[in-house]
Amino acid sequence: MTRKPGGYVLAIALLLCAMLAVLGASLLELAPSQLSQSQLVLELGRMSDLAQCGLSDAEARLLANPAWRSGVPRTPFESGSYEVTLVSRPNGPLLRASGHGAGGEVRVLEREIGLGSRAFQYAVYSAGTLTLDFAPKASIEGGLYGYQGVLVSEGDHEGVAESFVNQGPEIRLPSVDRQRYRDDFGFDLEFASTASLEGDYSGHRIVFVDGNLTLRQDRVPFRFRTLIVTGNVVISGKLPGSSSGNSWLRPRSIDGARRLPALLCGGNLSTDGQPVSELEVEGTVWVSGNVTLEELQLEGNLMAGGNVTLTGQKAHVHQRPLLWDPMSYPPYFTPDAAGCFLTRVRQRIVQ
Repeated sequence: MTRKPGGYVLAIALLLCAMLAVLGASLLELAPSQLSQSQLVLELGRMSDLAQCGLSDAEARLLANPAWRSGVPRTPFESGSYEVTLVSRPNGPLLRASGHGAGGEVRVLEREIGLGSRAFQYAVYSAGTLTLDFAPKASIEGGLYGYQGVLVSEGDHEGVAESFVNQGPEIRLPSVDRQRYRDDFGFDLEFASTASLEGDYSGHRIVFVDGNLTLRQDRVPFRFRTLIVTGNVVISGKLPGSSSGNSWLRPRSIDGARRLPALLCGGNLSTDGQPVSELEVEGTVWVSGNVTLEELQLEGNLMAGGNVTLTGQKAHVHQRPLLWDPMSYPPYFTPDAAGCFLTRVRQRIVQ
């Protein structure tokens, strides 16, 4: 007996219909789940945007006031809100911004910030008048800044170009938190009042003097790592010819590129008016008042809140390029709003 081919066609058609029905039912079940996932992705995107708004808000406040650390309270914005907290760090705060959605969802972003002062971008910075009376053989490499004027002696000084000599706009001296150095690094040796020191103190990482300090080099060179002085610093004496090497300040490294400062001086830095020997300094010299030095050999930068006068036959000033990067600064310098700039180091999603 022969079967008609129409029976096969009907069976196949019924099987296809059944398969399509199952597939349709599955799609109907998946559709709400897919829609929910799409809505969640969109909501997370909106919360990320809110957190980014919070980071931008915090950055604007930091540029206006670099010492600001109080954070941004919960702030309504479009379809949600944001808030920002700050965690203090040596060279710039960590920003933690939360974007809150209408349904209670939260996205948290962290951004590490470097706060820099344009005063660090110069080999020699003076908030007053900068005067360099060097012999033609002396060398200067790097920028020069004097808000009230820059006077450079005649001669072909290596590394100084007209574009580097600036008188404005105003850049103010960054402040320094000396207490943080005590708290975080400790003072290896302390003098509670005015002191007169000579000789080798390089075995101490930080020497602190609460008063004025006279550094004598009439018999032997003085040698320090980091000096922190609340008052004036005076350099006195010329080394005898039999002396082995020059006096120096050579701060120790903290973490690779960064070093402690060479000198933090709360008053004026000067010589005693008599001929002195060469002074070798590596790193940052920060002086609250005026600076008058002879035969300075500086590998780093010098910044002063007053006038700066440098003289000498063999003097040289060479700026360290890493001082353009706030994360390479010595720690605990806070820039003034006049001259502050901001760098974004890294950002990550926390939640």
